[in-house]
Amino acid sequence: MSTQQPDAMTMEDFQAVVRRAGLDLSMEEMERLLPMYRQLLGQLAAIHDPELPLGLPADVFSPDWE
Repeated sequence: MSTQQPDAMTMEDFQAVVRRAGLDLSMEEMERLLPMYRQLLGQLAAIHDPELPLGLPADVFSPDWE
């Protein structure tokens, strides 16, 4: 699944993820959660993208203890 687009995750793929996690979900629950899981996969892909946009502002932490 790691090389696929988030939208390519099928219900069967998601059922395998649910089983691997040891969850006992109804089909209704899985149908409700699958779109959220797809969104999460998209966000994870963006975080792991080695070519992040350089135009994003950087966070800087400046401690006050000197």
